Amino acid sequence: MSQTKAQLIDAVDGSIVTADIADGAINNAKINASAAIAGSKISPTFTSNVTISNNDPSLIFTDGDANPDFKIRGNGGELKFIDTTDNNADRLIINSDGHVDVIGNLDVLSGIDVTGAITGTGDMTIDTNTLHVD
Repeated sequence: MSQTKAQLIDAVDGSIVTADIADGAINNAKINASAAIAGSKISPTFTSNVTISNNDPSLIFTDGDANPDFKIRGNGGELKFIDTTDNNADRLIINSDGHVDVIGNLDVLSGIDVTGAITGTGDMTIDTNTLHVD
């Protein structure tokens, strides 16, 4: 046996020194399903699709002050962009039937091209010197 007495004692009491593990020596089959791995040890680069599934599938974005600021959530045929700093207010909802709800003002800097009908249900204000209608 090539292990030292100290290495055997470490293995018996559950501690393993990093130097005792060769790169690639541990695979999924050798790890218990309840094993916890620190997030800093997991590569954030994925080479395939990532699936998030549960009753409330969400991606939560937390900035440097440790506060979650935004959440992207899929639920019931809607993809929601939520502002968690404002009482979980919906900001953008993409519905499975194709329509998009923007909650709040929509500022478009480069113009809007519309190929379908425009329906307005509120007041309309146009602040311009020139208005062309064809």
